[in-house]
Amino acid sequence: MSKFKNYLTIILGAGIFAFAINYLIIPNHLYEGGATGVTLITYYLFKIPVSLMNLIINIPLFIIAWRIFGTRLLYSSILGTFAVSAWLAIFEKMMFTVDFCVLIFVILVFKDVRLVTYTLIFVFIASRVIDLIGEGGYAGKGFMVITSRPEELAKKIDEDLGRGITFINGQGYYSENDLKLIYCVVGRNEMQSMKKVIHSVDPHAFITITDAHEILGEGFTLDVNKQPIQK
Repeated sequence: MSKFKNYLTIILGAGIFAFAINYLIIPNHLYEGGATGVTLITYYLFKIPVSLMNLIINIPLFIIAWRIFGTRLLYSSILGTFAVSAWLAIFEKMMFTVDFCVLIFVILVFKDVRLVTYTLIFVFIASRVIDLIGEGGYAGKGFMVITSRPEELAKKIDEDLGRGITFINGQGYYSENDLKLIYCVVGRNEMQSMKKVIHSVDPHAFITITDAHEILGEGFTLDVNKQPIQK
């Protein structure tokens, strides 16, 4: 029974530690000491998941500890490390779920819907600001358009929006007809204008719109002379 309590304490402690890493340390771009500090550095530099890197770094440490100290503390150390990685993986994939549970807890305890509303607004604004900073200000929308009038549409986009267009050769699966797809990236504030331009040329065009992050190149970070645009 005593061992079970010890193992349960290790798992719960690992959960609290992983929660702090995921919700306090990483969002504020802070650091830790030891092996955890190395995992954070690799995450900040290369976006390697902390849960994975935590295991990779600790495996050789387990071997060294086993050679020096034997198995006396080895099993509990392995449990703690794997528990931390498991909790980190859970928190990485359940950010929204945890936020939702916390808000429900606030409603049940404080019975203050207004406070929850303010919290939701704050979380939304904070996430958008983080996205904007991470994208470096150069984010937009990527349009993939299948139309029977690609040349006319490309000319219209160039004239009205001044954006570059790329033709991509394709083929319809059922019709087996050759197609000339249009790919164009525009700023977020140009998305509605782009839709109007497309529909003015071909009301039946097939359109997919995706988020475009870290847009680099002419029209966004470079001017027509291929020189960096000064902010």
